Amino acid sequence: MSNLVAFKAKVHELYRIAYPYDDGRHANLGDLATAVGLTRSELGKRLSSTMGARLTTRDCHAIVRQLSEWGVLSTRTEAAELLRLAGAPPFSAREWNAPPLDLLAAPTLSRQAVPGGNLPLPLTPLIGRENELIVCSELLAGGRLLTLTGVGGVGKTRMAWELSQELAGSLSGGGWLVDLAPLRSSLRVVPAIAQVLGVREQAGEELIVTLWRTLATTELLLVLDNCEHLVEAVAEAVYQLLSHCPLLRILCTSRERLRMSAEVVYLVPPLRLPPPDVDLSVLEMAAYSAVDLFLTRALAVVPGLRLSRNRAAAVMRICRQLDGLPLALELAAAHLRVMDLKRLSQQLESRFALANVSARPTIPHQQTLWATVDWSYNLLSPPQQKLLCRLSVFARGFSLSAAEAVCQSEGDNVISLLGDLVDKSLVGHEDGEEQPRFRLLETIREYAKVRLEQQGEEEAVLREYAKYYRFLAAAAEPELNGEQQSTWLTVLEEEHDNICVALATLMRQGEAEQALAMSTALWRFWLMRTHFSEGRRLLEAALAAASAAPPQLAAAALHATAGLAMSESDYPTAQLLYTRSLEIKSQLDDKPGMAATLNNLGIIADYRSDYRAACALYEQSLMLRRSLGDEWGMAGALNNLGIAINNLGDLATAANFYEQSLIIRRRLGDRHGIADSLGNLGQLALYTHDYATARLRFDETLSIARELGDQRIIAITLSKLGEAAVAEGNYPVAYRLYKESLLIRKGWDNQRDLAITMVGFARLALCLDKASCAVTLFGAAEALREAVNVTVERADLAQYDESITLSHARLGEPAFVATWQIGRDQEAAQVIEAALTELQTELC
Repeated sequence: MSNLVAFKAKVHELYRIAYPYDDGRHANLGDLATAVGLTRSELGKRLSSTMGARLTTRDCHAIVRQLSEWGVLSTRTEAAELLRLAGAPPFSAREWNAPPLDLLAAPTLSRQAVPGGNLPLPLTPLIGRENELIVCSELLAGGRLLTLTGVGGVGKTRMAWELSQELAGSLSGGGWLVDLAPLRSSLRVVPAIAQVLGVREQAGEELIVTLWRTLATTELLLVLDNCEHLVEAVAEAVYQLLSHCPLLRILCTSRERLRMSAEVVYLVPPLRLPPPDVDLSVLEMAAYSAVDLFLTRALAVVPGLRLSRNRAAAVMRICRQLDGLPLALELAAAHLRVMDLKRLSQQLESRFALANVSARPTIPHQQTLWATVDWSYNLLSPPQQKLLCRLSVFARGFSLSAAEAVCQSEGDNVISLLGDLVDKSLVGHEDGEEQPRFRLLETIREYAKVRLEQQGEEEAVLREYAKYYRFLAAAAEPELNGEQQSTWLTVLEEEHDNICVALATLMRQGEAEQALAMSTALWRFWLMRTHFSEGRRLLEAALAAASAAPPQLAAAALHATAGLAMSESDYPTAQLLYTRSLEIKSQLDDKPGMAATLNNLGIIADYRSDYRAACALYEQSLMLRRSLGDEWGMAGALNNLGIAINNLGDLATAANFYEQSLIIRRRLGDRHGIADSLGNLGQLALYTHDYATARLRFDETLSIARELGDQRIIAITLSKLGEAAVAEGNYPVAYRLYKESLLIRKGWDNQRDLAITMVGFARLALCLDKASCAVTLFGAAEALREAVNVTVERADLAQYDESITLSHARLGEPAFVATWQIGRDQEAAQVIEAALTELQTELC
């Protein structure tokens, strides 16, 4: 769990004691900021989590590296602890072994040969556990009882072997392993320990007493492996031994903690996985421990295996499908003897199809993936088994309230049972933005799903599941325009995977009308969180299936679908859908609905530079909103009127409309609307060259957008701040702002917005005397605008024409025309990447 307050305090403490500069001055926050590539203000915001700023993984890693370079961190344990406080992922093995981290001291535990004991010598190196070993070594060196917990197959036993080898060499009595997996009776725990240690039962004395008398003055490490099915008996034996043997240390592995006051618990995580939807080279892939392990084992099976682009993609899919579980990865790699990577990836879509093939481990219940999970399942009580199976309907994660609503069974206490499953490492617990979240590893979820199907309960549980998320969407809809907007956006984002599954469930169960109502309620969330294409696809499917939906619902759904189509720059489809929606609403005399649709038809006219038609539509919408007393709608219409009038050249009137809109939106607490109005006021300040006011407006806009997670407004605002920086001659800052904006936008289908930012970036290139780069960007932006039939906004036209004229003069006619065409012919992403590289070379 992260503790950013402690992280910030520790960072401040450390840089202040760094070795002084030549003039005797110690480092300050500004020095640290410069070293990690941020401004002092931005680093301060990120350390304090103010104004929507957050520390990234890169920030945390850069801070720790710099503190290491300054010599204020001396051990890897200190560095790992700092990252843990920040909630950042640990360094990879390669990073630990590269400057400046390579100078940090590793935990000083002896690795000499064990003088006594029965510890097994590992046959292969332990892969991907460098950071975990650092932490656990310190815990075990400083304490007397450490329990490694985690889901079956995560590698607890293998880690215990490695840890015990490190520590046992420094203990006079060595290290002793007691494997409890074969035991079926709690009465066998103490005899098993005694047998391994060679302690014989004495007449008239309990064996546990004989044990602790024998070990009372002996310094040794006792490893109790696979304790989960005998937890109570193990806990009692451990208590007796630790109470009477002051030199004894105990290391346990268990899927459930022992629940003892002296116990330190370390949850062994799955191996690190590459992030989804990221294109990585083979070398970059191998930096992730899950991939590293799989490739190592794969090469042992197929020596000389070469990774093409397609094979590399298959490896990443395999590692994700198996949740980064070491046992599962090793079992999967063994199948490469008989099938290729692509076939293996396809086969793992039902990962238990391979359950009957064994990697021949020594422990029977780990011989197959199915048997590993089955072992844990059979240790559960019937109510615990039932809850685990029902939880399998959730996609990725779920809240406690969702679990209670969907999985409640008569007479069962879901909270208590869920806690039991967390303790037994079958359900993971994590912090959510608004409330705690829980999740099952995909391996566990698929196993439990099979069990749920076998019990014949799947459809009944899925009905409750769909019902819960239908009600959640209905509750969220009115809140997305009010003071609780930010909270509800976060809740819906966390539940997005479940929402999509619930919609698919409703469609499959023949409840198309309910699916249509649910998806219509969610369209504004999809818009604000930039799930444009996915939301549109779900709405279109529901519209097609619910052909007999009531007119009111059909009109609302058409409006919602049009809004998402417009966000993808599909203006013809959006206009058609809005027009159909308006026709139905007019027949129903649905004035609120008519006002909303008229407003959005005005936006399309605005985008197509028909500003007078846009004004007329906005005025009709405003008149209806006023007659209804709808302040939220009035604020939107006023804001949009300001945009159209601004494009007609009347800046004073536009400013008045924006201010009226902002006053209403602040009163209503509409954070999204406030950001919208502020952004437009900032744009007006840019037009009048009042850059200080523009930055003030845009900074507040950006803060709100980051709070809401609205990537579209974030990208727009970064671009506008970039314009201000260019106008003031601050080109490095402008480059950073445009780069962030472009990287957010380039994966979207909104060609209009992307074109606007590319034009701004082209102006920066022109200021840096990179005319060819600028013209390529201008040409690519023109191609994007033509694809969606929009033009440069009239308010921006004079500056745009001036930039084109200047570019033409610098390149000359033939070069200008040829370069422009190159920009038009290339993919936008390719043009952006080339421009970023060229300007970075100039500025950095």
